[in-house]
Amino acid sequence: MRILFALCLLIFVLITAKGEVINKISALTAIKSGRYLTFHYRVGGGCQPHQSLIEVTSDDGVMAFVEVKDTSPKLDLCRALLFKSARIDFHRELLKINLPVDSPVYVKFQ
Repeated sequence: MRILFALCLLIFVLITAKGEVINKISALTAIKSGRYLTFHYRVGGGCQPHQSLIEVTSDDGVMAFVEVKDTSPKLDLCRALLFKSARIDFHRELLKINLPVDSPVYVKFQ
């Protein structure tokens, strides 16, 4: 039964372009303060180093879409609950994709 569970688990693991595992996170907060956007979230794990991956895009030229992911080099099956924070210079990210700094934003935690 454990082998079947492990196989099912591996099927649903998402991998980044760099070959890192994308971990399921729970959103706590996304706070915009001045030019910065700060994220606080929690993720399960504890046996692997975790890193935040934040992507800012726009497909309509009006609204910014921010996707927050947590990555680790390998699948982290430990059961600790980690609380993580990440911050980006939101104004700079908007300018990179040719949006005004007062653009509305949609945040998605993956």
